[in-house]
Amino acid sequence: MPDSRVIGWDLGGAHVKAALAENGALRDVVQVPCRLWLGLPELDAAIAQVLNRLGQAPRHAITMTGAMADLFESRAAGVAALVAEMEDKLSGEILFYAPEDGMLS
Repeated sequence: MPDSRVIGWDLGGAHVKAALAENGALRDVVQVPCRLWLGLPELDAAIAQVLNRLGQAPRHAITMTGAMADLFESRAAGVAALVAEMEDKLSGEILFYAPEDGMLS
């Protein structure tokens, strides 16, 4: 049977939130501090904490408000940096929510 696990991520400027769903049921949720304005190592540490608790999954759905943190010179630069970090740390299918376009790979 195929692996139905999916992790939903919210990359905020102060916290990373994640929820693990499996077979259509919520299995676990976690929120960890992520002082993104201090630099991308904060995000790396938060991702590691989430994955340590939830494990990897074959699919990830990501939304972000942290792209507007003071760390980045523009929202576009923030989005590009966060997308690159998540693609570097996660495996499987990775989708990002874009308000006007829905989920994008």
